[in-house]
Amino acid sequence: MNEIINLIQNKMGLMRKELEKKIEEIPFWQLKSLFSEKDIYSSQEEYKKNILNNYEKTNFLYQILEKDLSILRNNEKKELNLFSISPRSLEGKGYSENQIEEFYKFIDKIKELLEVKKE
Repeated sequence: MNEIINLIQNKMGLMRKELEKKIEEIPFWQLKSLFSEKDIYSSQEEYKKNILNNYEKTNFLYQILEKDLSILRNNEKKELNLFSISPRSLEGKGYSENQIEEFYKFIDKIKELLEVKKE
């Protein structure tokens, strides 16, 4: 089970790192313009932290993976939520064909690990 937990945590970390990389490519003045006046920060790092925190709270894939981690850690006898995600729903959320394919490879790895565990 620890292998699956590690795999999911690594996936979440990669998702976060990809967003961090995109944020770092945005000039500070442009980041500043994305926020309202009540949310003005003094550094790019503070903006990045705000965006990443918001991402973790609102990105539906990240949220599903977080719920699945909870299921695994608590040894709940429930099917993981990530198995119920359809390609059509990912497409509707703006994921590219390559991103969807990559996510399904990730799901296949988890299924393989679960099969090995059952045996």
